[in-house]
Amino acid sequence: IRSPVNAPARTGDSSTGRNILCLHGWRSNNDVSRMHARALGLKGHFKSGVVYLQGPHSAEGPADAATDEFFDGPFYSWFEPDDERGRADQLLQSLQSVVSFVKNHHE
Repeated sequence: IRSPVNAPARTGDSSTGRNILCLHGWRSNNDVSRMHARALGLKGHFKSGVVYLQGPHSAEGPADAATDEFFDGPFYSWFEPDDERGRADQLLQSLQSVVSFVKNHHE
């Protein structure tokens, strides 16, 4: 499991003390989230910083062929849906990583 406080990526102006936290989807990464945030215009719309946090679990690969074609790995997940025995533990670890990140990086 990766450390959740591993050099978060930031963009925009965080002088307001508030940032938008972007979490990627299944088997994805911060590069994919940055592209989605740009497409949504988050930086310009909210005039605040955008912070990206990757899931704490390494994924076996990208979510789909399009992600694989346009983005480099590694990819991460918040949990693996096919792992019925470990899913609850993975979700708990992921929630803990988000809470820890917010506590340690609030501005």
